[in-house]
Amino acid sequence: MTDQGRTTKPQELPADGATLAFDALRHAVEELARNIDSDMATIRRGLEAAFDRYDGLASPADYGNHFERMADDMVLIAEHVKALEISPALRYGPDDYGRMFEVIADRVIVNLHRAKLGGSDIESVTRELRELVYAARDRNRQDRRLLTAGLAGLLLGGLLTWTVVRVWQSLSF
Repeated sequence: MTDQGRTTKPQELPADGATLAFDALRHAVEELARNIDSDMATIRRGLEAAFDRYDGLASPADYGNHFERMADDMVLIAEHVKALEISPALRYGPDDYGRMFEVIADRVIVNLHRAKLGGSDIESVTRELRELVYAARDRNRQDRRLLTAGLAGLLLGGLLTWTVVRVWQSLSF
């Protein structure tokens, strides 16, 4: 029994089996209560530490402004792409321009015939327009030839470098 936190000795009673069993049961219950108290104190300290750590964590970053700027940038990029898509430079290739020059040349010839210009003038204008058309077509061929020559130069340069390194290594002892 306890009296203001102090344990008192029970009065000496004759020891019989029931009394001893009851005392043993009471001691076991008191021992379990002490164990539960210490376990509860451990759990309380753990929870307090967990809450302190949780309070110490920074709040999650707010990416709202960043996403808003990204969305604005995406809209701007989409506008630029639309402007590029309607650009005639991207819509038409060298063949398209060649056909346009041919059509223009034919119209000029027809207009020159209507104006009844001399034969030599029509022939010179026709020749100049045809040269423009052929120059546009030849430019594409020249680009391909230049690319082929450049790639061949790179390949031969690499092969020459490799050969020189091999020869140099074979001469070194």
